Amino acid sequence: CVDFSRPVVMVRAADVGMRGNETKEEVDANGGLCALVEEIRQKAAGLMGMGSVVGKTSPKIAVLSPPCADDGAHINLSTRFFTNPFDRDLHYALAMTAAQNLAASCLAEGTIASEMCRLPVGHARAAPGLLDYEFNIRHPSGEAKVFITAEEEEQGEGERRRLVAASYIRTVAKVMEGDA
Repeated sequence: CVDFSRPVVMVRAADVGMRGNETKEEVDANGGLCALVEEIRQKAAGLMGMGSVVGKTSPKIAVLSPPCADDGAHINLSTRFFTNPFDRDLHYALAMTAAQNLAASCLAEGTIASEMCRLPVGHARAAPGLLDYEFNIRHPSGEAKVFITAEEEEQGEGERRRLVAASYIRTVAKVMEGDA
């Protein structure tokens, strides 16, 4: 679990019998899978010191996989993010707080996200030592773009990243028009 913008438990898709490209309908219809994901979420919450989270929506849980072969080279990670596994509710897309968490986790060594991620190249900012990373995360209805700013720090045997900012761009499309 990583707590960056919100606590998120991360699980490898293969570890719960998923491919990583399932639809919301497929996941919501699989009661055994949702029960397993909820069991993992509850155990992780206990390990995090959150106590009992039965019937609560935090921490969230994301099932991760590497980008699929048919994803473009710009996709860094694929996820299936649960709104409430106990209610059989896979998010139709990806909450942006979770997207920020997953992107940041890709930059943190030893996380499941860092294992699964196709790491983008960091681009230098005007401020010395700061790099911007652009992540594109595949989800059931498309992809989410997230930006992470990290400060590169030298520590003994190598470099370390200190995450300093996260942002995203969200567009809104007109859904309907009418007169009252």
